[in-house]
Amino acid sequence: MTCYNFAAGPAMLPVEVIAQIKQDLPDYAHSGMSVMEISHRSALYKDLYAKTKANLLELVKLDPAEYDVLFLTGGATQQFSTIPLNLARKYYRIAVVDSGHWAQRAAEDAAKVPGLTVDMVASAKDNNYTAVPEIPTEFDQDYDYLHITTNNTIMGTAYRDDQIPKTDIPLIADMSSNFLGQEYDYSKFAVIYAGAQKNLAPAGLTVLVIRKDLLVKHDDLPGLFDFATELKTWSTRPRASTPTP
Repeated sequence: MTCYNFAAGPAMLPVEVIAQIKQDLPDYAHSGMSVMEISHRSALYKDLYAKTKANLLELVKLDPAEYDVLFLTGGATQQFSTIPLNLARKYYRIAVVDSGHWAQRAAEDAAKVPGLTVDMVASAKDNNYTAVPEIPTEFDQDYDYLHITTNNTIMGTAYRDDQIPKTDIPLIADMSSNFLGQEYDYSKFAVIYAGAQKNLAPAGLTVLVIRKDLLVKHDDLPGLFDFATELKTWSTRPRASTPTP
């Protein structure tokens, strides 16, 4: 009998994916090595990395000339502070839509970034978070970006695509619990990030899709926290030779 885990993570994977993993565990791409043993500097890994990024951008219908993908550790919650460190660089002020617990957590962590102001520009507090608030498109302040949470697992609410406007400022979305599980026009977003364990992959991976014009290197950030540096590190990592079985 097949058991289905509907709890919050890890994601249920398609039978076809499990079968492919089973095949690749002892021998990936006829290399004689497990997919878990190949070097992260090998041609095999580089090809797997590039193909995975290309497949993801194809799924979300985004142009690889305009967007790039980072596969990160630290969980989606790390992005609550890493994103403002990278993107809140002009006005040092961000706007957050309060749709529930995780939106509040994102605002609280961002507010700990030195010199950053965080404004709640809309909230569902008045309806006790039983419905998502309307996302504003006009502001009295200049903001570096607007942050939303597309699916609020604790509150049981979510934004439909038609509730998400195109904005003049970069729109950042935490999609941790519904990324690739719901149809969106992903071109509306400047950045999408998601802890993959809810409905996309096993726990331990964070996916970040970012518009390339936002990839600016910041010398005052450690490399692991700088998106441009992180992307360059993986894109230009030297290849090691692949052992011949």
